[in-house]
Amino acid sequence: MLAPFAVCVNYIIPFLLYAGIIRRFLMGIANQQTQQPFPFPYDGVFRALYAVLPECGFTIRHHDINIGRISVSTGMSALSWGENLTLVVQPIDEQNAMVSIDSSLKVGINLAASHRHHHNFDNILISLGRCLQHWQSLGYFENPSKAVPGMYNK
Repeated sequence: MLAPFAVCVNYIIPFLLYAGIIRRFLMGIANQQTQQPFPFPYDGVFRALYAVLPECGFTIRHHDINIGRISVSTGMSALSWGENLTLVVQPIDEQNAMVSIDSSLKVGINLAASHRHHHNFDNILISLGRCLQHWQSLGYFENPSKAVPGMYNK
């Protein structure tokens, strides 16, 4: 018969360590972040981001232009229960802004949907870049009071 101390050392502690490593690995799959600088002013980046998110298939849950934060979610699909994303726009200087995206799966452990983070990151950042370039071609950044179709005006 094993003494309680031996059971603890030989079975329980290794199991807890193993479970902790697996949990950290799986949570790393469930949560991802990325950042991307843009050579455009903060106000324009926030407004463009707000405009492109619904076109990218996201539902805007909350937004606040004063702190540069937008919370969005995706719906269910065949392989995923969906995602919650938080996007933060921060000014770097007068003419540059940083977009940070934090994504978490609605159901924490879903290996089939683990690739969705990067797909959504790419979708958002590419669409945002195209929108900003289009607005630049329309002269929005030279005259910010100029109304741009689909622009955030709330």
